[in-house]
Amino acid sequence: MPLLPDGSEKGLKGHFEEDFSVRTRIGLAPRAGHIDRSAPYKRIATEEAWTFPALVEAQMKYLQSGAAPEDDSLKMAGLFARMPSLQEMLQDLGDLRLSHMDEFGIDRQLLLLTAPGVQVVKPGEGTPLSREANDIAADACARHPDRFSALAAFDPRDVAGPL
Repeated sequence: MPLLPDGSEKGLKGHFEEDFSVRTRIGLAPRAGHIDRSAPYKRIATEEAWTFPALVEAQMKYLQSGAAPEDDSLKMAGLFARMPSLQEMLQDLGDLRLSHMDEFGIDRQLLLLTAPGVQVVKPGEGTPLSREANDIAADACARHPDRFSALAAFDPRDVAGPL
């Protein structure tokens, strides 16, 4: 497989247009040809992160408002929000994600709303965002029932809210 301009194959580093890493290793996934595609079992990737625009926007507004508590996970969300290629991958629950799964021999993903999730937005916004997240995940699972499963999201400040 030819190397990409960043020096990687289509490992995780190779899917980014930007280079935010300091890694010199070629990719995180097995090199092309090293995936046994005739394995007698299904490969299920668990805890696969995803997000959606309204959540990213709410996290950024809270972070920039000056009202947010000093929270490292919210700062992490702000860092990730400034990575367009990462956001493209995290927000895609369709063709792009499926092509990455196929490339690495993944049969199914268990989707989990990425950290820090709905608990680091303004109080009162987490429950509506968790409902939206659950609807988006349910839609992705309905469109690709053989490829995706998902866990429900909820704001721990309002556990019963999204039910």
